Amino acid sequence: MTGRIRVTLPAHEPPAPTRASAEAAATLGYLFDERPAAARRDSSAAVAVETGPGALTLVLGPSGAGKSSLLTTLRDAALQQGRTVADPARVALADRPAVDLVRRAARCGVAGALALLSDAGLAEAGCLVRRPRELSAGQRERLRVALALAALARRSHRTPLLVADEFAAILDSACARSMAVTLARAVRGLGAAAVIATPRDDLVAPLAPTTIVRLDARGRAASASPDPADCDPADAHEIAPGSMADYAELARHHYRAGRPARPSRVLAARDVRTGALAGVLVECFPTLNGAWRERAWPGVFTGPDRRASALRLNAQVRRIARVVVEPAHRGAGLAQRLVERALATADTPCAEAVAALGRFSSFFERAGMTRYDLPLRPRDARLLDALDHLGVEPWRLATPEAALARARRAAAPGFVEDELRRWSRSRGDPGRAFRDACRRLGCRMSAFAAGSPAV
Repeated sequence: MTGRIRVTLPAHEPPAPTRASAEAAATLGYLFDERPAAARRDSSAAVAVETGPGALTLVLGPSGAGKSSLLTTLRDAALQQGRTVADPARVALADRPAVDLVRRAARCGVAGALALLSDAGLAEAGCLVRRPRELSAGQRERLRVALALAALARRSHRTPLLVADEFAAILDSACARSMAVTLARAVRGLGAAAVIATPRDDLVAPLAPTTIVRLDARGRAASASPDPADCDPADAHEIAPGSMADYAELARHHYRAGRPARPSRVLAARDVRTGALAGVLVECFPTLNGAWRERAWPGVFTGPDRRASALRLNAQVRRIARVVVEPAHRGAGLAQRLVERALATADTPCAEAVAALGRFSSFFERAGMTRYDLPLRPRDARLLDALDHLGVEPWRLATPEAALARARRAAAPGFVEDELRRWSRSRGDPGRAFRDACRRLGCRMSAFAAGSPAV
């Protein structure tokens, strides 16, 4: 539906001074009737705000101009229309892991919660399971955005509305820009509308609003379409060849922080304003075994001559082994652009990737790669079935010591150790084998492929 809400701000006079404030003012020779005009809005401000699907209104103005009053009036009017209204600033953060908070807010499963957290720029395993007090200020802002999006995702018959006051006011420039891109993309993806107030003119381009409302110091409003030059989508990041030192700088932000095997090329993205490293992509030579390749490129990399197949694979395929974006720059589409650049400048006709978070964060697919969900290996399925019969559900694998103790309590002597030896094909330490199994069994990977091999 299309829609418009007309908002009128009443003329405003500050309340009468208290005795203490009058005494303080008199001490300093300050007269209340001479206070700055910004505090004495003497004329009404009226503006019509578009609230149809995909509409995004940006409200700009100095402190005290009436931005908060405008948003409060708008929120009340939208609620009277029966709309769902969400405001990140009004989201209460209970002391529960982020994934729990979003799952409850969206009334969805864990997979849906992970997708919403990813949309808000929190696609990092550590962030997903931490509680708000364990997150940085920027991460807490992203969590509030995820919770607001969860509220909008609960559809009603009228276009939902996101209202954000003082948006990104406390964040640094890079994080604020990334959050602006994240919010605008997510709101439009949900078919919602948004009205965002901020004192920051630097967010016009990343938000790409349909309308800008400017309030002056006396609260007077002027509404206009943005100048195309102000919404120039010029990339805020420059992507160029990098090094493994660049990867080492950001490796701690990846859920697999180790050095990937056989790297062949690195791309690094840097903030064009500051030169700071914002993201990195590492390409490697492919592993010899890949069950997805027969689905992506049937018959090309298999054959009776294993050496010839391996040579053909190394000549025609590169594996995107790591894509890491520095947290302040997440949500702005940088991971997608890194993959797009890797595909566009590749030395081989084919590219592939295997990732766990790829099921929830679709940047590989948005960059043009095709997804293939990987089936369980037979030995993985056997061990999972054995653990299930012992009362060890897959979610318990996140705490290996407790899960192993539970399995041993429920099993006959030696049963768990025999199953672990069968799974690991080793007679080594069962505790270590079980930790390896927990890491493997709980992580459902997806493969991604692009390109056509030379025949």
